[in-house]
Amino acid sequence: MMKLAILSTTIAASTAFAPIGTHSSRTSALRSISSEAAADVPADIPQPSSSSSSSSTTPATVPINGWIPDDSRPCYGLPGVVAPTGYFDPLGFAQYGITLNEIKRYRESEVMHGRVAMLATVGYLVGENFPGPFGLTGPANDQLAQVPAFPFTLLAGLVAAAELKRATIGWVEPDFGNWTNTLWTIRDGYYPGDLGFDPLGLRPTDSKEFADMQTRELQNGRLAMIGAAGMCAQEIFNHRTILGTIDFYEKVSAGINPYEGCADGQIILRGSGEKGRWTIRDGYYPGDLGFDPLGLRPTDSKKFADMQTRELQNGRLAMIGAAGMCAQEIFNHRTILGTIDFYEKVSAGINPYEGCADGVIC
Repeated sequence: MMKLAILSTTIAASTAFAPIGTHSSRTSALRSISSEAAADVPADIPQPSSSSSSSSTTPATVPINGWIPDDSRPCYGLPGVVAPTGYFDPLGFAQYGITLNEIKRYRESEVMHGRVAMLATVGYLVGENFPGPFGLTGPANDQLAQVPAFPFTLLAGLVAAAELKRATIGWVEPDFGNWTNTLWTIRDGYYPGDLGFDPLGLRPTDSKEFADMQTRELQNGRLAMIGAAGMCAQEIFNHRTILGTIDFYEKVSAGINPYEGCADGQIILRGSGEKGRWTIRDGYYPGDLGFDPLGLRPTDSKKFADMQTRELQNGRLAMIGAAGMCAQEIFNHRTILGTIDFYEKVSAGINPYEGCADGVIC
């Protein structure tokens, strides 16, 4: 069972290094709205004027690592489009109207999260199965909480310093007198993820080889993000280490009682004798942290139960609302009130794109 799991993981990871196939050219979501695309849009919804739509949203720029932004291609022509999905953007992160700066920010996030996830997948397996400093034990999800205060503070400081260094390399210094135009702005000559750190000299000088290598990095990073999320979710769900879970189901498949040796059904954490980590105190009421500066907590038990019911109902509604707001902004890249204003204009027969520069979403 374990050999099969390792073999399947190895095969899946190796596909990210497969040669990149040739893809037929397609109309980009970033392309100006054509007459064919406009035909699919209901006639009662105003569209950007043809004069603004025909203008290019890509500023003139010199090649960066051989890449020249091209708004007629997906993601302005950045690497990462591979078979079998080709250009895959179901949530519309790179839809028409997204600026070059936003596309570079999204790619920066994807590359950096992929690198962290690749380290995390290795860290889960190494940290859970080999002895390390500070006597850390148990599932990797629990180990950060076991780090002593001083090393934890030092680790947080190193992470902050690395992030600050990355910001100074890739981002324009914010001008707080004109912060709306400078905050979150990527430098024109910065290639997303290229921090100049290459101690082993692996970076190709040829632009095509560089694009191929970045595509492989992106594919491995994407796989690692899925893998790290799966490891994290699995440990949250069953509170066992990765190899401990494999061992558990090997016993189940072999007809062996996996709970044998557990005291009173207690989950055994591989490599750890700790117990009670997930046990709530007997006298603790869920959510009652004793924080009531305004003295609103009722003393009567029935009134207390009624108040908590109201809090729960409002919290549930707020979770749905926050998720909806997040999804809406991911989909159309407008603020909440901006979306309301947009559809109020549509309902009134006013062109909602009026005043938008070069078809940029506004």
